[in-house]
Amino acid sequence: MARRCKEDAAATREGILDAAERVFAGIGVAGATLHDIAIAAGVTRGAIYWHFQDKAAVFDAFMCERASLPLDVGKYPSEPVSAADPLDALHAHVLAALRRSAGDERLQRIFRIAMLNATILDHGDAAQRRWQEIRRGWMSYAERRLTLAREAGLLGPAAAPHAIALAIWIMIDGLVRTWLLMDRRFDLVAQGESTLATYMAGLRAAR
Repeated sequence: MARRCKEDAAATREGILDAAERVFAGIGVAGATLHDIAIAAGVTRGAIYWHFQDKAAVFDAFMCERASLPLDVGKYPSEPVSAADPLDALHAHVLAALRRSAGDERLQRIFRIAMLNATILDHGDAAQRRWQEIRRGWMSYAERRLTLAREAGLLGPAAAPHAIALAIWIMIDGLVRTWLLMDRRFDLVAQGESTLATYMAGLRAAR
């Protein structure tokens, strides 16, 4: 009986987060209320309060457990770090992220919440930690690749892996945000491939 109750409670909590995801995507985090989430989940507000202190706690749980960003290397592991051409490997990884973003409707909904419908700095520490965790994962992955590329002579000796990794993060983050804001009216993968190829060619040419 105790196990059944625990399973039921876990299922209710997941149902609340499912509903919160739909509500946050539909009307934004700021405009959403616990009443909206309760109706969408088919539960009472009391059931929500059993699992979460307030709306900010619901949002934090969503961010920690479900949120992703385009360059989330923790959720989407890359190939081994010993690839023959580290710049090609980095390029391929970013393009794979764009293809995944363009082809997954639920992922796009999650991006809308995390990137457009919420200002993370206005919410709890847990949400901020999740955003920083994703960014640090990308920076660590990209800087390793770029350092290998510099050591292999594919980049100039003055190339700064941290600055390049951050530039790619900003480029892809901005591209996906713009794509979502424009209601996906351009080809994300084609535009991303063209933009990234131009940038990577510039890095190689600067040797």
